[in-house]
Amino acid sequence: MVSFRIVSDSTADFPAEYGIPLAPIHVYVGATDFRDKVDFTKERYLDAEEKGIPLRTSAPSPKDWLIAYESAGKDLPILAFTITSKLSSSAKTAEIAARIARKKGFDVRVFDTWSGGIGMGLLIREALRMAEANIPVDEALERLLDLRERLRLYVALADPRAVVRSGRMPALVANLGFAFGIRPVITVIDGTFHTFKIARKSKVLDLFADLVRGREEVWFSDVNGGDFAERAWNLVRSEVKHTLRIPVGPGLSVHFGRGAFGIGFFK
Repeated sequence: MVSFRIVSDSTADFPAEYGIPLAPIHVYVGATDFRDKVDFTKERYLDAEEKGIPLRTSAPSPKDWLIAYESAGKDLPILAFTITSKLSSSAKTAEIAARIARKKGFDVRVFDTWSGGIGMGLLIREALRMAEANIPVDEALERLLDLRERLRLYVALADPRAVVRSGRMPALVANLGFAFGIRPVITVIDGTFHTFKIARKSKVLDLFADLVRGREEVWFSDVNGGDFAERAWNLVRSEVKHTLRIPVGPGLSVHFGRGAFGIGFFK
């Protein structure tokens, strides 16, 4: 028996066996609205990219969140994980839905992860462990706030079109043009993307090796693989004892672009 249940928006990337109800972000392919990880799939993302169809995203609606809360059930408290509120209104719509759900007898708390993708996945993994250890939800939330401060996320970008389209990346990155083999590496600080390093492609793997060396556990994530991402993954596996590779979800891929890869770990 667990002490609380977990739901998340669909920007979290984690193993499928977690089986967590998701509130999908919305992805617009041209004018058509799709739900991330429901009817907006990796294949649909790649097809739109190939054809140059404009893509944009929006946060889950309160209705999307209510469906996720109802899937979790009202027998136990619910902890809802959201992508950083600095880049999305997901936390806002999750809280609107939580107020409605509380009137229906649900006990919901909203946790702004200040992260996304595998960063959220790592926090969810820790929350699952706490729930299975019967730690009360309020104590778990306090621990998660501490873990949020220790979480580190680094992403090497490869596709300038996604960066410019996103509007959520650092201006320096968007203006680089990826000229002369340059690969920007971004990180998340207090819930906002910042440029970590600007490195030549030949030096990016050295940078990632320095970041992961000596770590006990590192999660790796990428958008549709590619030779360079494969080299990065093999490097991480060679340097770290416990590793896990999880693909970037299709909705989040819209903002990172094909060929991007990243790592997440707790400091």
